[in-house]
Amino acid sequence: MDTANDQWGVALMRLQANIEGTVPGQVLTFLMFGDVTLEPAPGEDNGAMAFYFQSGVGDAPCAEAPDSGILVQTPAGRTEVALRINDVDILLGSTAYLQAQPQSSLTVSVVEGQAEVTAQGVTEVARAGTQTRVELDVNNEPVSAPSDPQPYTGVDIQAVPVKSLDRQ
Repeated sequence: MDTANDQWGVALMRLQANIEGTVPGQVLTFLMFGDVTLEPAPGEDNGAMAFYFQSGVGDAPCAEAPDSGILVQTPAGRTEVALRINDVDILLGSTAYLQAQPQSSLTVSVVEGQAEVTAQGVTEVARAGTQTRVELDVNNEPVSAPSDPQPYTGVDIQAVPVKSLDRQ
């Protein structure tokens, strides 16, 4: 968001992905905001939706705006969806706020439900109100196991636009 030039970086994708157990109209929702780059992962064919992404960090232009990231919400009534993000496996059941920076980390903050995050052969389960981090190298690939889930504060995600999702 650049208020001086009246520019806003927001993209909403509702994907009718090939997710077992869903019916027409049930979609996987991605709400990207701020400085986010997203690319498909080449050659993935393991049943998971796979992509690489990175986002800005600490880049909110004001207190009312969120830092760059992606909100992901699974279809209503669907228990879990498999994602592979920056070579980290995430089994998501509901809504999560994702951020990633090369040579830093992929952060999975669970807004509702839970996420099983697997990297380096280790799985951590983050539940609503917690987040886990996986350290990333310069190529945005994992170099650590997920951290133990830690609570985040409401201040950390209060500006994240969950009201733009189907389930707030």
